[in-house]
Amino acid sequence: MSFKEAVDTPNEVITVLASAEDEEALVKVAKIYNDIDEERSLQQESVKTTLRALSKILAKNEEEEKALRVDEKLPAIEKLQVEKDTTVKHIEKLEADVKVFEKNITEKEAEMKEWTEKAAEVKTDRVEVLPQTKYNFSLYTNVSHIRWDYECEDDQVKGFIANLNDVKPFCFSKSEKTKYDIVNALWELLDG
Repeated sequence: MSFKEAVDTPNEVITVLASAEDEEALVKVAKIYNDIDEERSLQQESVKTTLRALSKILAKNEEEEKALRVDEKLPAIEKLQVEKDTTVKHIEKLEADVKVFEKNITEKEAEMKEWTEKAAEVKTDRVEVLPQTKYNFSLYTNVSHIRWDYECEDDQVKGFIANLNDVKPFCFSKSEKTKYDIVNALWELLDG
């Protein structure tokens, strides 16, 4: 799977999912993908810059060695040895940095794999749970005959109960009644 496909996958799953919790998890996955890609790009650029600098240093050292004559004095050789030692230390430091970068990439990839697995679990749950939930909702609606008004204000519970013989509208204010009182009032309407 290419990295672009891996980034596109969470975006496709986000459009399928309606739950804010699932969307947050998938947004985190997408963010981790982007962080890993950005980290990898920065590390690659850093390594390239370092290699260019080292190539220039080595080329310069080679030119200086060719320019030296056999009969040059010992201080020039010592100076080159010091420069060589400095370059070796610099290379060792860069290698240590590369190891740290590789460790970070490995950790990010493991985290990305974990989030990908979680996204797959969420998708599987959606595929398995959503049809059952729709069936339960349909069953509840057919048994109770309650039709909800989804466009009422957030503070209200509104709708009607449609039996064969009559229609009983209801409207309860959430600020005036507790959930318990609203449920009891709905049961009374269903029974009566």
